[in-house]
Amino acid sequence: MAETRAKQGHGGPVLVSVDGYDVIECEACGFRHIDPLLSDEELKKFYDKEFYESERPDYFKNAEEDKDWWMLRYHHLYDLLDAHAPGKRLLDIGSGPGYFIEAGRDHGWEVLGFEPSRMAAEYTRKRGLTVVNELFTLASARQHGTFDAVSLNLVLEHLRDPIGLIEDVKTALNPGGILFLTSPNDFSPYQELLWKHASFAPWWVVPKHHLNYFSTRFDPEACPADGI
Repeated sequence: MAETRAKQGHGGPVLVSVDGYDVIECEACGFRHIDPLLSDEELKKFYDKEFYESERPDYFKNAEEDKDWWMLRYHHLYDLLDAHAPGKRLLDIGSGPGYFIEAGRDHGWEVLGFEPSRMAAEYTRKRGLTVVNELFTLASARQHGTFDAVSLNLVLEHLRDPIGLIEDVKTALNPGGILFLTSPNDFSPYQELLWKHASFAPWWVVPKHHLNYFSTRFDPEACPADGI
């Protein structure tokens, strides 16, 4: 585990290896990520054709069963956005089944989703919501103007370049706009206790799904502006 690997500028102690991928404490990035990273082509194929179809075949059925809970949570978040955002225009990157933008529409917001999965995009559009079926790019987003809030809800852990995305998102926000983001708290003390002292596997490490692993010890000031 003390091994250090340098590859394309990335290197650091290897924390764990799962399914042929190492998770490294990257000294270049300031957070943990898998090594080697998936290519853009591999990510596009995975999210377009595999993420819901083969990896999560029951996702939408299960999501419908939990929808009331999710909508309560999301309406609470829109109450907060109403109080602090300069307007009511929102971009949701990685919109998945579209529940967050649906709650926004019900809350009186103008909403737009970006979602790479065709299955998820079609599921969202059937409810009369607008979603762009592709991986987010700043050039594509600019065709839709600027926004008063951008949501990255459980998205950064999936990307090759999370810091670069945040830098792009800044330019898509109106003055005073809000960036709302969440990510899992991985390699937490609870997880490490079970993993290292109670013989649990590191179940939270899923290399095809999560490229990056953040925790409350993550220091954004330590990260280079160009990201991964």
